[in-house]
Amino acid sequence: MSWRSLLSIVSLFIVTKIVGRKELSQMTIFDYITGICIGSIAAQLAVEVDDPWHECLLVMGIFGGVHYLINLVTLKSLFARKFIDGCPIVLMQDGKISAKNLRRSKCDVNMFLEACRLEGYYDLANIHVAIMESSGKISFLSTEEANQNKTLVANVVIDGHIMKNNLKAIKKDEQWLLKKMQLQTVHDVKGMLLVTCDAKEQIVIYNKNEKDIDITHCLE
Repeated sequence: MSWRSLLSIVSLFIVTKIVGRKELSQMTIFDYITGICIGSIAAQLAVEVDDPWHECLLVMGIFGGVHYLINLVTLKSLFARKFIDGCPIVLMQDGKISAKNLRRSKCDVNMFLEACRLEGYYDLANIHVAIMESSGKISFLSTEEANQNKTLVANVVIDGHIMKNNLKAIKKDEQWLLKKMQLQTVHDVKGMLLVTCDAKEQIVIYNKNEKDIDITHCLE
């Protein structure tokens, strides 16, 4: 059994390195379920001596491989990312709670109030915007920060795709965006990793093709 335990630990380490690392708060439901399944198979490999060890390794490899492929697809495809991981949902804005978006996010009023209290907001009047992220965590922008012009920025281009709904939300269109980008000598939307627009209608462009940061040392 000792060698099976060692094999279980080594194989679990290899699979988790291949799949990638995320903080627990960043894990999606699929990440969480896959992790539980892989952990259960690793435990079975260690203690169930009657089960063929190679079959356990095969199943772990299948789970890890499928998870890796799904992560790869969501990294490359914006549509797949929205379908699999979901999109952030605005639960509250400008003092108004959206009952429709609460239902969409499977979050009732009591759950929302609890999340507010956990972040230190006992008075909803102190919240300017509350957004449920894809991970299920709710992020907040306080009224005080909003009064200091620390407003949310709109992501108008993501991975080379123009976010039409986000443009519509800030009452702009594609022609306006293209003109703003041309003022910064940018003509190819496909080459943009991210373009944001703030409340003053100033855009910030992050290019896909920029040279990667050269990391010359590692943290120990």
